[in-house]
Amino acid sequence: MNEYLFIFMKHESDKIELIKMGAVAAVCKYGIAGASVSRIASMAGVSDGYLYRHYKSKEELLYAILDNTLNVVTDKIADLLGNCSDAREIADYFLDFLYENSEKDSNMIKFLIIFQNDFTIEVKREFNDRITHLCKEIVALGCSKGVMRSGVSHVELYLALVTVPLQFLSLKYTGLLYANEIEYQKIKDYAYNSLFLI
Repeated sequence: MNEYLFIFMKHESDKIELIKMGAVAAVCKYGIAGASVSRIASMAGVSDGYLYRHYKSKEELLYAILDNTLNVVTDKIADLLGNCSDAREIADYFLDFLYENSEKDSNMIKFLIIFQNDFTIEVKREFNDRITHLCKEIVALGCSKGVMRSGVSHVELYLALVTVPLQFLSLKYTGLLYANEIEYQKIKDYAYNSLFLI
């Protein structure tokens, strides 16, 4: 490959990454409705036209970012399922993963919170199918080991391990109720008590 072509391609991929980062930052600052293409482009340091050269619309860009973000989450769950033999261990590691990312990659978590609470963007069926399957696997593992409460569904598992912790982190970001790490431990306890026998 021509050295100059490689540098150009790297520069282009860097700009696309800047667009994605600008979009996440704009959504986190202004919400989905307020994150206009102009604001996203401005935060990314590119022109509106450059953004449109890579994405047909703001929605296409946001779906690409949402898909990537949701894949990070589901990949983490799949990895934990492959490496842990206890559903409680999966829950513990996953809840730690969310909290750690709330500190080191807060925009990713804020982005998830915003999308979880926005009804204008619909999650793709393939992700819904994947997360449903993974949650059912965790429930089955917990039941097979005799540690899962009787009758816990995949929906209850998702609520305890994803929805409630993300809502707590939303409180943390807004400063409401002075949510902190000690309170997060209580959220973990809540998840354990609602899902597990021990």
